[in-house]
Amino acid sequence: PLNSRNSSYEIIKRQGKVKSILIWGRSTPYKSKEYCLLLAKYFEKNKINMDIYILSRFNKSEKQFKSRLLKYVRLIIINCWAEINVINHFREIVDYEFFPYTDISQSGPIRLAMENKKVIIIPEIAISQCQEASYENYIVYQINSNNELEFLSTKEFFR
Repeated sequence: PLNSRNSSYEIIKRQGKVKSILIWGRSTPYKSKEYCLLLAKYFEKNKINMDIYILSRFNKSEKQFKSRLLKYVRLIIINCWAEINVINHFREIVDYEFFPYTDISQSGPIRLAMENKKVIIIPEIAISQCQEASYENYIVYQINSNNELEFLSTKEFFR
């Protein structure tokens, strides 16, 4: 379990037992911020140590989006308009990028993540972008009928 109040968290982090995910972007009708919380619930439920960084603009009514320390997940909310230099900084330090899309036509952010050789976590609707680019470093998720996030990949990416 994660604990930032003592050195055990730092030891686990140095040993590579804590992975990290970047989620960024402005709110749009084709993204679901709720998917970000479902992602955190997935890792907590499966006891996977994970830091989740969310760079986005939040309004006062979105009280559920606050930084918090769970047992296995550190959710770090950075309430800002993410500029490209900030995004690139986080890309250098995280293991994955998560895209909470509910709809997609073309996604510049996914293409940029592929150019940066990141492992990307995408919804089923974005698979064709990876296939067209012959990009294989992706994990596919869906939201099931119980409103839970589940991964469709057979590879084990998070352990």
